[in-house]
Amino acid sequence: MTCFPRSARLVAVSSLATMLLSSPLAGRAYAQANSDTVRCARTISEAVTDFTAKYYDATARCEFKRVAGSRPMFCAIDSRLAKDIAGAEKRLERELGNCDEESLSNLCAFGVRNPIELTAKLATADAGAAAELGRLVRNLFVEPIREKCGRPGWNASREAEDCAKVFSQQTADLVEELQSCFFDCEMKQLKQNEPLLCVDPSTGAPLERKVNECLNKEIREFFEYVDRRCLDVGIIDLGCPLGQVTSAATATAATTEILLLAEKMNLEIFHSSCRAETDIVVPTSPSTITLLPSGSRAYLACGQIVDSAFMRGDTTLMLDGPINCDAASGPVDGILIAASDITLDGRGNYGVIGPDRSRYRTGAGIRILPGAENVTLQNIKSIRRFGIGVADSGSNSGLRVVNVSLRRNEIAGVTISSSKVVLDSLYSDRNEVGVSVEGDNIIIRSSVIRRSGGGRGLGVHIMGEDLDEDGTAVAFLDNFLEHNGTGMVVGGEGHRIVDSRITRSRYTGIEVQGSAVTIEDSIVRDSRNGHGLEIRGAGNLVRGMLIEKSGLAGFAVSGSGNSLLSNSAGDIRRGNGNKGSGFAITGSRNSLGSNGAYRNRPVQFSISRNNIDLGGNSANGDEFNFGNGITTID
Repeated sequence: MTCFPRSARLVAVSSLATMLLSSPLAGRAYAQANSDTVRCARTISEAVTDFTAKYYDATARCEFKRVAGSRPMFCAIDSRLAKDIAGAEKRLERELGNCDEESLSNLCAFGVRNPIELTAKLATADAGAAAELGRLVRNLFVEPIREKCGRPGWNASREAEDCAKVFSQQTADLVEELQSCFFDCEMKQLKQNEPLLCVDPSTGAPLERKVNECLNKEIREFFEYVDRRCLDVGIIDLGCPLGQVTSAATATAATTEILLLAEKMNLEIFHSSCRAETDIVVPTSPSTITLLPSGSRAYLACGQIVDSAFMRGDTTLMLDGPINCDAASGPVDGILIAASDITLDGRGNYGVIGPDRSRYRTGAGIRILPGAENVTLQNIKSIRRFGIGVADSGSNSGLRVVNVSLRRNEIAGVTISSSKVVLDSLYSDRNEVGVSVEGDNIIIRSSVIRRSGGGRGLGVHIMGEDLDEDGTAVAFLDNFLEHNGTGMVVGGEGHRIVDSRITRSRYTGIEVQGSAVTIEDSIVRDSRNGHGLEIRGAGNLVRGMLIEKSGLAGFAVSGSGNSLLSNSAGDIRRGNGNKGSGFAITGSRNSLGSNGAYRNRPVQFSISRNNIDLGGNSANGDEFNFGNGITTID
């Protein structure tokens, strides 16, 4: 491993914006403006962050697939890449279209005053953010910059593939997070009675202490990840990205370019030279909402209760703007729902924003009060900066949470203790715990849970029992978890985990503490400092799983009476084993049948006494039988 020197970290967080910016801006004095401009500023900053992260991710992911592939691939003509970029551009234009003309004119972000021109400024391939990100990707993966350092076309070495993966996936996160460090401060500044100087308005250099702390934290985590996953030999085999020959130097060069871009985006949005001479203050009035089917309009404020009297016979509440609790002077819930049989719809554009001050982030963005049943929350753009994003009260049968984004909540994204609940198409990012459920007849499906606790927290916590004996308490179906501390902890009994992927956990991928849990057709990869799957409970079934590249064992079973059937520890096609044993069975009365282990270290199978051989198990392709004693298969 490479040890990153202090000087490398320092140069990465120093501002070099004066080398990049073409139009220095002088400091300005502003006066008060309307609340629509506040919303527009937030919309633009979030849309820019989303677009730049998606654009980099799509282009870099294509180059990674080319490097790691076994046959030629040309990203310049790749139809999937073109589709992903077109989708990101379309989403950008749609989001920017939510700003009204007056607000866009007031901000004059990037020197333009309408969404079409603003989209073009950002997305044009030969100018703007897209051009700079495209250049960074080419210099990382394609352009020959250093003599005698040839670029691989495809089928690169394992070390080159590891480095390419890091600078594809992890750098996309860095693009998003560094911009957020600036934008969070600027949005706070817009609501202050006293000016808060986030950056030098001439150079873009960060001035405010919290901005620098945020940047340092994100960059430090990026360096640490590169340090663990990318060796210097991989940088050489990748063709010396950015002209560098060590992973430390490459990380520093990439971080510097991304920091420059973040500074430039921030200046162009919040400090444009054509911005109106107005300051933007936090809106104090409630947001308007539309009630359906009547079509009547009403107002909804932070902390307000939505009960049957508020709904007046209507069944759907459509947000016409965000519910903003920024200025809360104490702990607060964003929206409290007491009515049954209603739908709250954010239109895909609006959400609920928690208090600016972190000590007040103990409430819920949306809280379902006792007795409210058959409530649906859907199409909510973001619930962020609360204690919990969505919280029930344990007696909210029929609750549905669909297409909802939850970000940076201090306790959890979602906590559920009711039964008969559906969580569908959630996006949980940087909540302390992603999703925590305890009950019966709960379904979690088609959701993404990532970066819980900044990559150190718990992705998913499942508890509860199959009280009605229908075979399943919690069904976890077709979900994707990445960059969590521990991917999942499963307690209680009677749960099913099917068709899910758990990748890049800091510790263990899945830990099963309960019983009668079924895990099928799922993949666990890159559990860096833990087991892929650890089973401490009894009577569980694991079938059709692939586990590879764990820091410890692939399958570690200390419980008893579990069944492991048709699983793979290590991928025979790619040769990706685990750093511990493929199967480490220390419990008793566990049944193993038709399992395969490939290229694990130190051994493929380590099986203690009193376990059951169902036959068909193989180590590196060679079938074997184990008896009643201790068995070790290399």
